[in-house]
Amino acid sequence: MKVHFTGRHVDVSEALKAAGKERLDKMATYLDDVIDVIRRTMPQEAPDTLGMPAYADIASYLFKANGSPAGKAELPTDRGKLREILVTNRQ
Repeated sequence: MKVHFTGRHVDVSEALKAAGKERLDKMATYLDDVIDVIRRTMPQEAPDTLGMPAYADIASYLFKANGSPAGKAELPTDRGKLREILVTNRQ
């Protein structure tokens, strides 16, 4: 994810730009957290009923749809392994 600060409607100082970038750079989470949100909310009428392989596939699809490059292997379904994978913004 790339966010550009243009200062279109306000004067944006370099300090404000740096603070915004620093905050965006800290926006990272573990893959387990991403899949957990999907698991707890999908399907809407029956959350947490699809099984971890399906939720990993959904997460994989969402990453691909948002321009993330494919990995060399399928996403793991073991929650311990998912907690080791850090999802960050694109650089």
